[in-house]
Amino acid sequence: MEILFSLIISTMLSNGNKFTVACAGSGKTFCLVEEALSHPESKILITTYTRENIKNIETYFYQKCG
Repeated sequence: MEILFSLIISTMLSNGNKFTVACAGSGKTFCLVEEALSHPESKILITTYTRENIKNIETYFYQKCG
């Protein structure tokens, strides 16, 4: 029996910034790119710790925006 658990927690901070914490494989890269694209008038910072995830983020943006 395999149990899959995926968790993403996002909260709005008092200064208006959004803070997101998520488990590996939960879809946070997809969610962060979707969030950034839904606010084209805003500056969005996506921080990652691996070069591989930089490629993933770029790929999601290119797939959505061309």
